[in-house]
Amino acid sequence: MRALKCSLLRLAAGFSLLAPLACSALAAPSAPTVLPIEAAGKLRSLAQRQAKLYLQLRLEVEPEASQRWLAESVRSFDENLALVARAAQGDAPTVRIVTRITTQWEGFRQTLSSPPDARKAQSVAADAEQIALAAQSLALRFDLAQDSPVFRLVDLASRNDMLAQRLARIYMQTRAGQGGKAAEVDMEQTRKEFAAGLKALSDAAENTPAIRANLELARQQWLFFDMAVNDRQKSFDFARRDVATTSERISQMMTAAAQVYGQMAGSSAEPAAPAAARKR
Repeated sequence: MRALKCSLLRLAAGFSLLAPLACSALAAPSAPTVLPIEAAGKLRSLAQRQAKLYLQLRLEVEPEASQRWLAESVRSFDENLALVARAAQGDAPTVRIVTRITTQWEGFRQTLSSPPDARKAQSVAADAEQIALAAQSLALRFDLAQDSPVFRLVDLASRNDMLAQRLARIYMQTRAGQGGKAAEVDMEQTRKEFAAGLKALSDAAENTPAIRANLELARQQWLFFDMAVNDRQKSFDFARRDVATTSERISQMMTAAAQVYGQMAGSSAEPAAPAAARKR
């Protein structure tokens, strides 16, 4: 938990010179345990983020950073996929979902490793949607297996991460001349869902002062992100850079919030196996 609070402090401090001093007092001896629902939610957001980054490479938006972030996200996807595969053992329906994601990931990963062109840029968007949908089903399986209401907040924070990445991905897609009117409709719906999710997180009674500070910073980043997405008068170079950077910051904040909620949930209840999932 201390390491996660350190992450929140770094974000709230804007990575200022004071952040290392604050973090030194909160340093934890080991990395926090990642819950299966966190890992499933991360797969959901990573797929959208990877498609976004691939499109950024296609459009030459922050190319060096985008290439680095893409490589990091591929490693993270592999790690989280291995975690959910272990957690799914013994529950046939959950194993089938993991198997489907694994198969989809093999083709998606191969595309991500190839030079971007118009055809591939279009296919990665469709592939990201399919993987995100499967990961959503997986997150639901793990969520239904839990008794603690805090697990809902874990899923909500990771879903908001996915929504931010999806919105940025659709934006890059439209700037690449793809998607048409349907993409504009998707952007508006995704914007509404993100704003509603952020409000629900901010209103949660379980929030600690550190989480509230993190969510307030996410709200401020969202204002910049939303303006960049909707500002058609702004220079394309500036707007797409703003969308790229603010979506990455929001991802960091939502990931940190999901991790803290996960630690809270893990300390209040022992996670159950997916096979114990119950209907609500």
